[in-house]
Amino acid sequence: METVKTLLIIPFFSLNAILSQTYNISILGYQIGDIVKIDTAPNKIELNLRTRGLSDMFYPTNNTYKTTYDSITFMLKEYEYKIDQINLKDNILVKTDKGISDKYDFYLLPSPAFNFISFIEFIKTKNKIEIDTKWFPFESGKEIGRVRAVWADSSNMYSNMDSVMCNHYRLDIEIENPIENDEIDYLNKYLIQETNIKEIWVSIKSPKIYSIKVSNSFLSLDVIIAQ
Repeated sequence: METVKTLLIIPFFSLNAILSQTYNISILGYQIGDIVKIDTAPNKIELNLRTRGLSDMFYPTNNTYKTTYDSITFMLKEYEYKIDQINLKDNILVKTDKGISDKYDFYLLPSPAFNFISFIEFIKTKNKIEIDTKWFPFESGKEIGRVRAVWADSSNMYSNMDSVMCNHYRLDIEIENPIENDEIDYLNKYLIQETNIKEIWVSIKSPKIYSIKVSNSFLSLDVIIAQ
């Protein structure tokens, strides 16, 4: 009987150890897709980005990003992304250690760096004074550049009728030799465009991202936590 209980309890805790959070992507208030963030382990995160509605008819996208980072520095250890969008089909693996990979060819990162996912996890754990305006190495599209979070203010974000106090940052990303737009996925494309303003709201009370905004003079793309 005890063995049966153990077999039932182990899967229960295993399932609950995998935490997920959904974010709605919208333009001008219309939902065009969603992002599901899955914490598969303490230092492993998977993002699934999918288009919805009309955008799925004209720009069908189903991209998966898997990041493994150092649990202390938050620097990349491995970054795998599978791109399935209308103008690009690709599987890419970025590693910091040659090791052995039986999946496909990989790009060896020349020096330690963050990607967008690991950098977001990094700033969630830091006080604004520790990171404000400081530059950090950053990888995007197999190119190395730099990123910084510039604190703007502390403001309320509204979620499910509740007000959540957040630190509001502007993200500056600089890539010296960005690859051509038709050779890069949508996520990295909009993040590295210098004309785009990237903003993020991080809960002060709990380490959670409540909103991300990418905007320019023509439009605003909002990524907001779904309850």
